[in-house]
Amino acid sequence: MADTLLNNVTFGRDIEDVDRICTAVGLDDLASRLPLGYATPIGPPHVRLSGGESQRVGIARALVDRPRLLILDEATRMLDVATQRVIVDRIMGLGLCSAVLLVSHSEALDSLATRVVEVGVPNV
Repeated sequence: MADTLLNNVTFGRDIEDVDRICTAVGLDDLASRLPLGYATPIGPPHVRLSGGESQRVGIARALVDRPRLLILDEATRMLDVATQRVIVDRIMGLGLCSAVLLVSHSEALDSLATRVVEVGVPNV
């Protein structure tokens, strides 16, 4: 959606924890590189985000509603493993969700989980 970075996260609402949320998912780093920070218009024809940056906006958007269950289905797949670990760890540390269900092909995230369930397709 072509709007400011902040409005893309909050949909124009006044959100109490928006600074903590944006920092947790790494949007503070992005905002620091943009000409107007969080007030920078993003999306065509303005600043275009990378796949990983778009994923971070989506995760932040989900967190502003303080969901009881946050389902992240390959939500960090466009980020390197180290950044994935940092973001997932920070999300879980925010205390905004009762539970986080993380669906991922990255075994590097297993150590952050309370429980790991591996689902495989049998050889046919």
